[in-house]
Amino acid sequence: MIVARDATAVLRAPGTDEARGWLGELMSTWREGMNAPLPMAPRTAIAVLQKQKDDAGRTVYERSDRIRGEGDEPCLARMYPDYEALTADGRFAQLANALFAPLLAWADDHVTMQVHAGASEENTESDEE
Repeated sequence: MIVARDATAVLRAPGTDEARGWLGELMSTWREGMNAPLPMAPRTAIAVLQKQKDDAGRTVYERSDRIRGEGDEPCLARMYPDYEALTADGRFAQLANALFAPLLAWADDHVTMQVHAGASEENTESDEE
C-alpha cells in the first residue's frame, strides 16, 4: 500500500510463477545490456504501449516545448539520438513488450487507486506526471 496526500494505491502481488517469469526476462535482458547498449527508454516504452496517441513515443523520447525528452539522457542520446534511431532495428518494440507490457497488465489487474476525500483532480493528475 502506498499512501500519498491525495490518494492511496493498493497493490496486490502477482502469482509466484508469473513473478518468476518476469524476473527471468528482466535478468536475461539485463545480461544482454551488459554486453552492449540496449534501445530501451522506459517512459517512451510505456507511452507506446499505452497508445496515448499516434506519436506518443516520439513525443516522450524527443524534446517538446514543455518537457525534456527522455532521449536527452546522455547514455541514450549517444547511441540513439532520435526516435528513429531508437526504433530502427525493431529491438525497442520487442524490449518494450517483454519488459513493460506485463507490468502494465499487472497494474491494470492488481493495482487500485483510492482518491482521498477532498483531493482535487488537478492535484492527482499533476502528481502522476
